[in-house]
Amino acid sequence: EDRAALYEKAVSLLLAHWENRRLREQQQGDTTGEEEVLALGLKVSVLRPVLGKVAFEAHQRQAEGDGRDEAMANIRREDLWEALVEVLPRTAAGDKDYNSASVVTDYMAQRAGLLQARELTTYTFPHRTFQEYLAAVHIWSASSSPVEQLGDLVQQDPAWWREVFLLGASLARHVPFNLHMLIDYILPAELGRLCTETEVELVLLSTQAIHEANFRQHTEIDNPEARDRFTKLYRRVLYWLQTLMATPEIDATKRVTAGNWLDRLGDPRPGVGIRLINGALLPNIELCYVPPGPFQMGSPDSDPHAADREKPLHPVDLDYGYWIGQYPVTVAQYRLFCQITGRETSVGQQRAFQAGENQPMIYVNWWDAMAFCDWLTDTGREQGWLPFGWYVSLPSEAEWEKAARGGMQLPTTNNTQSLPPRELSRSIDGWRPNEAEIRRYPWGDEAQPGMANYADTGIGTTSPVGAFPADYSPYGVMDMAGNLSEWTRSLWKAYPYPVETILVDSNSRETRVFRGGAFGDSLAEWSRCAFRGSHLPFIDFSLGFRIVVSPLSSGSWSPWPLVSNLGP
Repeated sequence: EDRAALYEKAVSLLLAHWENRRLREQQQGDTTGEEEVLALGLKVSVLRPVLGKVAFEAHQRQAEGDGRDEAMANIRREDLWEALVEVLPRTAAGDKDYNSASVVTDYMAQRAGLLQARELTTYTFPHRTFQEYLAAVHIWSASSSPVEQLGDLVQQDPAWWREVFLLGASLARHVPFNLHMLIDYILPAELGRLCTETEVELVLLSTQAIHEANFRQHTEIDNPEARDRFTKLYRRVLYWLQTLMATPEIDATKRVTAGNWLDRLGDPRPGVGIRLINGALLPNIELCYVPPGPFQMGSPDSDPHAADREKPLHPVDLDYGYWIGQYPVTVAQYRLFCQITGRETSVGQQRAFQAGENQPMIYVNWWDAMAFCDWLTDTGREQGWLPFGWYVSLPSEAEWEKAARGGMQLPTTNNTQSLPPRELSRSIDGWRPNEAEIRRYPWGDEAQPGMANYADTGIGTTSPVGAFPADYSPYGVMDMAGNLSEWTRSLWKAYPYPVETILVDSNSRETRVFRGGAFGDSLAEWSRCAFRGSHLPFIDFSLGFRIVVSPLSSGSWSPWPLVSNLGP
């Protein structure tokens, strides 16, 4: 939406349109030529710069402490008159016409409503945004170097000049080179880390400006030189948004905001969206390798937050390696599944589709999650990238917990690849001991708000996947402690139970295990690696899922909907 055009129209309506129509109806005259204020015999184009000048000066005074906490700045009558007499015709004697300035001021305050009298000699605009819009108009129309002036102001005080900057960027949108220069001026130039709060604010401001201006369209123009220039700037913004999301020191709400903007601009991160492979669209799922070996499953008696259903702590040996999704399945990926298969969606899922494409898909029941995995297995068989002996499924709860906590030994280097996988079997170059093999959270034993999307972090809803870089397991798996709870394929059983090959019916109605904390959950209880809950398969609230690509222990394959399950 062109916000500057909206306020330009509002100013014209207040100054001329409504009052002109009243006068013309009285006089039964023509209703064209709305850009002239008939009652004054002046054009709107004469008055707008005057209002811009006083708005800018008032906004600047307010920034320096003169009523900064108030919604609108005070505009002194003498300042308004001095600006008006510079554009009004002089008197017959050649003097500045303060009488006419008074008439114009009274018109704008008493009839147009564009000014409101606060005291006998003081006025304000009817809303703060009029003040900010007109200040932006002044910078673009009166400054000899508007890019530098607007850029310097917002760099010095991003919070105060934020709306002026955005409205100024909106004024520049019809000349893309001007908008390019403005964004280029304030955006951090050197690719690296964001070091200051101001840099973070400038990245977010730049992002909002290019989104509102639909700057992406200029990356597709015919002129190769201009296209290259605009594309480089656009990619720079995407780079900084990804950097912001990946920096744990930055406030969690800012990281989530960056992820939401990244979705609007087109999230390029692997593992988030969809891509074309051999002429067919597939979810672009990033997979993390979990090598074979034992791990500690469950909670120790020393954990004050552990429930009996998580005990006893016991070793489980998964003697096979498997690949697990780095992120939960996203809205974009689940939407593709529904579009290709024609699967019906629930009311909750339709609501989830209104969220960003890089959000985790929520309101998924167990049958939906299994159907998604079945579809990928069938697709992998048809396209030849999933050999017999391997399948796509939900993780068992043992596979999920090992991916979150790590085995007793960890590889010195993590392995990742995108779906479809190039190779499924992996050799490990080197091992190191897992010094926190019964870690409480995927990252360790200590936690604080901002490390994961749980209740105390204050996000209050799901967040774009990967917006919590601290929520990172020993194998590089993310979002396991927060964001949303996830289905596993495991039947609910008391610990311990043996690792064995069992068959899973995709249409089963038995109670299933879910793992991981959600955005509204307690960190101490739900976000721990060992937390386990259970639901009947039709439950979908706050539930999503991630996939595994895993071998059948028998080396055989069972046709869908029956697949091998390496419980527990």
